[in-house]
Amino acid sequence: MTGVESAMGAVTEAVFASALGCRVRPTSQVVEAQDGRPLVAGCVQLAGAWEGALIVLCDAALARRAAAIMLGVEEAVVSADEAQDALGELANMIGGSLQGVLPRPCRVMFPVAMAGIGVGMAGNRTVGRFTAECEGWLLQVALVQRVRGRRLKTGAEEAESQ
Repeated sequence: MTGVESAMGAVTEAVFASALGCRVRPTSQVVEAQDGRPLVAGCVQLAGAWEGALIVLCDAALARRAAAIMLGVEEAVVSADEAQDALGELANMIGGSLQGVLPRPCRVMFPVAMAGIGVGMAGNRTVGRFTAECEGWLLQVALVQRVRGRRLKTGAEEAESQ
């Protein structure tokens, strides 16, 4: 595990503990869609001396659970948009906390959320990845750096351009 990945793990553990009261445990398992259920990704772009994005990826059920905790409501009443927004906010908290390990100046941009069976970012290289289990669900936090001369695109944008 690299220094960046160690920092990603520590920050993710702290954010999930403080924002959700959930413990995350590192794992080597792969985060992928199960039984056709969609994955949800929260993403914040990072701009400045270092350009890229921080992506939090998990099953929609974990995103819904996070939204319920953050909003103080039952999971059954959480909408898909609220679940995606919650994951975007978690990405914002993690990305903001990781600014200190990136070249400065580095700004965190507004969070965005994505959903689908195959969620990813094109036009980048992965700098660090932290995968963990939280309440029986897998989540992955990835730090990707923009490749010079290319704009970061969602997996859906990349598919449309081909």
